[in-house]
Amino acid sequence: MKRLFILSLCFIITLNVHAQVMEDRIYDEYIASVKIFSGTNQLSYPIYFIRTNNFVYLNFDDLNEDRNLGYRIKYCNSDWTLSDLFYTEYIDGYQEEYLDNYEFSFNTIVEYSNYEIQLPNESVNFLLTGNYVIEVFDTDSNKVLLAKRFMVAEPILGIDHKVLRASLNSKIETHQEIDFYVNLEGTDIQNPRATLKATVIQNKRWDTAIHDIKPSFVRVNTVDFDYQNKIVFEAGKEFRYFDIRNLTNPPSHIQEVIRSYDRIDVSIEGQAMRSNTAYFESNDINGGYVIEAANNTNDFLSGEYVDVLFIYKRPFENMEADYYVFGEFTAFNCEQSNRMVYNDMLKAYVCKLRLKQGYYNYYIVEQGDESDRVDYEVTEGNWYETENQYTILIYYKPFGARFDQLIGVKSLSSRP
Repeated sequence: MKRLFILSLCFIITLNVHAQVMEDRIYDEYIASVKIFSGTNQLSYPIYFIRTNNFVYLNFDDLNEDRNLGYRIKYCNSDWTLSDLFYTEYIDGYQEEYLDNYEFSFNTIVEYSNYEIQLPNESVNFLLTGNYVIEVFDTDSNKVLLAKRFMVAEPILGIDHKVLRASLNSKIETHQEIDFYVNLEGTDIQNPRATLKATVIQNKRWDTAIHDIKPSFVRVNTVDFDYQNKIVFEAGKEFRYFDIRNLTNPPSHIQEVIRSYDRIDVSIEGQAMRSNTAYFESNDINGGYVIEAANNTNDFLSGEYVDVLFIYKRPFENMEADYYVFGEFTAFNCEQSNRMVYNDMLKAYVCKLRLKQGYYNYYIVEQGDESDRVDYEVTEGNWYETENQYTILIYYKPFGARFDQLIGVKSLSSRP
């Protein structure tokens, strides 16, 4: 594999490095269908467990085929602020590499290059457990095209948990509360109250993750993380979905499929507000999406790109808020690209996104003019019965250490 460059020893002065929070972002309009996962399951958390044969895979498409790409790895603290470690302290190999593992799409209307990165690989191995970010960039301009988070873990701690209705009466019908307990038996962890902390994530959403949770009580071999009204999440509702795996015989909720020589347009049935409807138990994939195309032998190379029209019915325009199509396929972000626009003729908000064939979950969310908070209380509603996936991460930072080791991981469902 070609080396992008060998970094010579130098001093790099970076102002406010600890304040820089690394996020999942797509910075380029030609980058699409970004998936990062572990093993072969597209819905899995991107965690590499050391001394195992599992890997983390980053897969994405570049609809601008006329450029050369590279990637770099960065190390972060437990709260995803950028660490001040040199890359030689956390990477065995080169910090930056050419990205030369790609193939061109075949028999598709929209042409694209599909890239895949496996981590670790022959050029990159990890010296530390903890939080990492991979950035893909254009090697000519050095412009960052995308950034995705992943983790490296050595799960030496056992974790037990409880998922409860919220302890506050005001949240008991709409929220879920997580209590958990860490087993220290067989470890030499000292002063766990000061050296251990936890992060809890709901449905892969880092925007609502709760960080820096300290133990509430320490026993002989057990550490409790048991609080009232602290590790609490809005329960939401089962996600909306659409299925564009089969464009010849589309499912009933697909209103229309129109083919032309240079594009495929799909309209989803108009959606209504759901906060005023009763809870209905259904299976979803917790806001995720899966790249898949019916009757194709290679979904990543032969899936078509489709222009999908979303319609959110509303009798009048809300001048005090914006609405967004929201899910893993938008990196759980509210950007101009997934913002809905009001259409007076349809009496609805609409948004068109170019998406690859697959199965998708999503919400319609609201964001006020003066707030960055994502709100779905009105558009979707919150019901404590909703099935959600939670992941608990336990970090360990001994006195004098400069990095947060990830030594405990547990994923769980809110439904027994």
